[in-house]
Order: sequence, then structure tokens, then C-alpha cells
Amino acid sequence: MKEQIAEAFVRIANAAIEEERTRVEDPPVPPKVETAEEITREHGLVFAEHMYRQTIDSEDFSVAFGQTKVMTFPDDDVNDEESEAQKHFHELTDEIRDRLHEETRESIAEAFVRVVSDVTLRERRRR
Repeated sequence: MKEQIAEAFVRIANAAIEEERTRVEDPPVPPKVETAEEITREHGLVFAEHMYRQTIDSEDFSVAFGQTKVMTFPDDDVNDEESEAQKHFHELTDEIRDRLHEETRESIAEAFVRVVSDVTLRERRRR
């Protein structure tokens, strides 16, 4: 799973970067975009961790996970209170989210370093 996520991330980011490379447009005038001299694994881990934290306190993960149709949310309408089935569903999806993060954060960090390094190198050459 983590290889598929990393491959998809790299493929999509490279496509976006390639499109940017071929875009015919004058470089932006000041202020310049400042970038780190070297992109490190720690940068990638910060990115992966922040993306994970974003999904903890939002519905983003649940909505994305729901699109897979792997599990169906229990539709118990009990006076706006969460039913036991709904609580259990949330526990399962939270466990899946947390384990996905644990198993993919290194791959996301590596992909982040490759992609951001490529983009910043291209930007330095353009100056």
C-alpha cells in the first residue's frame, strides 16, 4: 500500500512539475520565492505529520475513505446521538487512518524530498 501511495504521489507531482517546466511565462518579479538550500527527510516528515494531523480533526479522511465503499457508515438515527454502531465505525476508521499514517509517512517523506528538491533546483536554475 505505501509503495502505491508513494508512486502515485511521485507520478502526480512529477506531472505537475513537468507542466510547470513547459509553461511559457516570464519568471515572477520580486519578491522572490525563498527556499531551503537542501531539502531533508525531516522536511518530508514534517509535511507527512502535518497532513496526518489535518485529517484527525476533520472529516477529510472519513469522506475520502467513504469513497472507497470498503465499509458502509451505519445509518442509525437516534435523536442526534451517536449509536454504538456509529462509534464502532469511527473507531475502525480511526485505526485505519492511524495505521496508514504509520506505514506511509516514510514513503511520503521520501517522495516529498525528491519532488521539492527537483522543484527548487529548477527554480534556482531559472534565476
